[in-house]
Amino acid sequence: MQKKIKTTNFVGGNEKKFSTFSRIRGFVELMRPLEWGKTLFCMALAVLMAHYVFGVSVGLPLFAAGFGALVLLWSGLYALNDWTDWKSDLLHKSKHIRSIPSGRIKPRAAFVFSIILIAFSFLAGLILNNTLFLLCMAVMLVNQFAYTLKPFRLKERKYFDIISGAFINPIFRYLSGLFLFVSLGQIFIVGFPVLPLFFIIGIQAGTYLAYRFSSKGHDAKLKLNSSISNLTDRWVKVASRVLLCIALYALIGMLGNDLLLKNLWLGFVPLKYVLALIPGVIITPMLMQIIKAPKKATDPKTYKKFYVSFHIASDIVILFVLIILFFFP
Repeated sequence: MQKKIKTTNFVGGNEKKFSTFSRIRGFVELMRPLEWGKTLFCMALAVLMAHYVFGVSVGLPLFAAGFGALVLLWSGLYALNDWTDWKSDLLHKSKHIRSIPSGRIKPRAAFVFSIILIAFSFLAGLILNNTLFLLCMAVMLVNQFAYTLKPFRLKERKYFDIISGAFINPIFRYLSGLFLFVSLGQIFIVGFPVLPLFFIIGIQAGTYLAYRFSSKGHDAKLKLNSSISNLTDRWVKVASRVLLCIALYALIGMLGNDLLLKNLWLGFVPLKYVLALIPGVIITPMLMQIIKAPKKATDPKTYKKFYVSFHIASDIVILFVLIILFFFP
């Protein structure tokens, strides 16, 4: 049973005084702009497959429009997640400074904000006139509702939290990018490359476990039935490292397949994308730091610095790949 959480005074009307700028910043933080890199990462890889494996012409305007629709969707879903978790976030060493528990944004305002963003995301999706893209958005919406909201609340269910948060969402982020340019008919003719999926799942699930591992003490304190609170430290660390290794080998496989086989079912990218590994090495020590010392990564003094640095480094890698794709194909 989940531990009952006491709330702070601001919900009762005795909130602190915050400037307009601070409140605006609070709404921006609800959208978690640094997390948009997850969507950019999955969609960028999908566009690489569309261009090199399926041989279709990819355009930056359509990619940007699709990415914008998903940014709105996930911004709304992140805000919804913060709305459902704000009471438990009050007890978290680093999350208590988020927009709602800190008092900058009232819970009701955050909820309305999330609904507006989600509604606009589907409006943007409808404008694209792509049924498969909309279907991917709908799957992510339903999955995230199940992950976040009662009675399912998958984020507090052993194994289901990993499946929902680290497998389903990344796969459909990837598919949404692929379906922007590739039809089902083309997939049936050419095949469906498997190495990109191994790469995405390895990266996303590996980093998800590393991130959630940093909240192990928090989950145990609240008696949440999450995977992290139930599994041993050794299991989580080993699983995270294995998944990240799978991602690395999948990337090597895609690069090697371009040189040796060009097997469409495996998927491939030109060897020039190995250049993306150069800025990518910045990320590895940060991941190892989380896995080895989760308490240090969640310490309020270092959490924000770590969080921002990691995501900025990740986005540099992704943008590097997109520049090569759209300007030096």
